[in-house]
Amino acid sequence: MKNLGLIAGNGDFPLLVAKGAKQSGVKQIVVAAILGETDESIEVLADVVVWVEVGQLSQMIHFFKKNGCDSIVMAGQITPLKLYSKLKLDLRMAKLMSSVKFRGAAPLLGTIAEELAKDGLNIIDSTTFVKDHLADKGCMTEKKPNPAQLKEIEKGRQLAKSIADLDIGQTLVMKEGSVVAVEAIEGTNETIKRAGLLAGAGIIVLKVSKTKQDKRFDIPVIGIETIKVLHEAGAAILAVDHDGAIMLNKPDVIRLSNELGIILFGM
Repeated sequence: MKNLGLIAGNGDFPLLVAKGAKQSGVKQIVVAAILGETDESIEVLADVVVWVEVGQLSQMIHFFKKNGCDSIVMAGQITPLKLYSKLKLDLRMAKLMSSVKFRGAAPLLGTIAEELAKDGLNIIDSTTFVKDHLADKGCMTEKKPNPAQLKEIEKGRQLAKSIADLDIGQTLVMKEGSVVAVEAIEGTNETIKRAGLLAGAGIIVLKVSKTKQDKRFDIPVIGIETIKVLHEAGAAILAVDHDGAIMLNKPDVIRLSNELGIILFGM
């Protein structure tokens, strides 16, 4: 691949994609960085960058076409609550937003992908250049779940999949057979914090992808900050889908989990 377009949201995920793409031989990384979201260090990793408001769809499309991109990766989240603020939308984005009846991540991003395709811009699997950062199968830490915890993980995963398939959220928290918290628009970290306040130490956090996950966008992502929040909330376990979750800076995530005594389990 000669040129790769990258729509970069917040966090480290876009940075890992840019690094992985370069290592795989992509000649030029062309980035549409979102004002107020994208880490400024993307400037160092990218060959060409334009900073845009989240609603400037026409400018993004023109930018990618001008720089010879036909393959695009979406990586990194846009703060969910921004969808309900007064966004600066160009005409094309305004028309697109008015056509989306349900503003969940999948319907909205899927509609954007369809719009980009009209201009020959193909959204590809967001894990393409970060396969080394996908969660492993089974226990990834020195500390392992006991039989009772494994049983609760299995029950929790079934419930979490149901919630994810309804496009409500990717995270569900269990304790002693009961659902403590379900993620909505507040995001994973706030869900974990709320669960810790409600149920105290020993909670089991599950973060899952959908049964038929579209890997072009909205892939579950965890990182160092997730582990710190888990520790503060008194969580015992974080269980994620094997090969279905990105672990940002994976070795550091596993190391910190070991240091804090948190079990990481790939379902």
